[in-house]
Amino acid sequence: MITNDFWLDRWQTGRIGFHQEGVDPKLIEFWPTLPKDSRVLVPLCGKSNDMIWLAEQGYQVTGIEPLTLGCYPVFRG
Repeated sequence: MITNDFWLDRWQTGRIGFHQEGVDPKLIEFWPTLPKDSRVLVPLCGKSNDMIWLAEQGYQVTGIEPLTLGCYPVFRG
């Protein structure tokens, strides 16, 4: 079973090959048109640039990440 300790070790050692530097091209291509100010939930968000892109489109974005270390870079500015 994968635990929080597993993910903490991955983040602490920089083994986050699953992280993309840019916005996921498929998100941009297939994202539905929602009314501005719609709420969007991004589970296990990590430091996803997708959240920033969604916010720039006018959505209220909530990211959920069990490890502060995973999402800290997004919020420190």
